Amino acid sequence: MRILIVRLSSLGDVIHTLPIAANARRAGAEVAWVTETAYSELLEANPHVDRVFPADTKRWRRGRPR
Repeated sequence: MRILIVRLSSLGDVIHTLPIAANARRAGAEVAWVTETAYSELLEANPHVDRVFPADTKRWRRGRPR
């Protein structure tokens, strides 16, 4: 089973969702996560998350290209 967690809005949302990733991983799921770029390092260091997809939604909302 593969699970994609999408928590973009705030650091608190990411922290409060970490137990879901841990439980899914213990159940044998592969866990990926989409989050703001600012929080990606926190998740990349987490052993319960297999892949992290950073998203710069603040830049998207401003309409500025990379």
